[in-house]
Amino acid sequence: MIRIQVLLDPGEKETFRRLAQERGLSLSAWLRQAALLRSAEESRASRLRSTAALRAFFAECDARELGREPDWSEHVDVLESSKREGTGAPAPDARGRKEPRARGAHGEAPAALPRKSAARDAKKR
Repeated sequence: MIRIQVLLDPGEKETFRRLAQERGLSLSAWLRQAALLRSAEESRASRLRSTAALRAFFAECDARELGREPDWSEHVDVLESSKREGTGAPAPDARGRKEPRARGAHGEAPAALPRKSAARDAKKR
């Protein structure tokens, strides 16, 4: 093994030392592990520069993950349900919606409503 010197500010050193201690590692072992993980991430990212590499990456992900990817409409239903939670909104119909979703002439979703803070900022101007 070779020794290297790493310059850290005191706050960084304390944060890294605490993380290492939580994992039962020395600061040196934790820094070495973090550097190896980062190196692997960067090496992996650089491999996805061709169509074949990208297809291999997705095949690896498909083999690792269980289940199926939900349709976009299922994602939207989950998002809408989450937005309703805590608002006291009426219960959704059997399809999971309060009312049909409005769509534009070309099938696009409507623009999001402005946040209250954006309206408040506009009044200040």
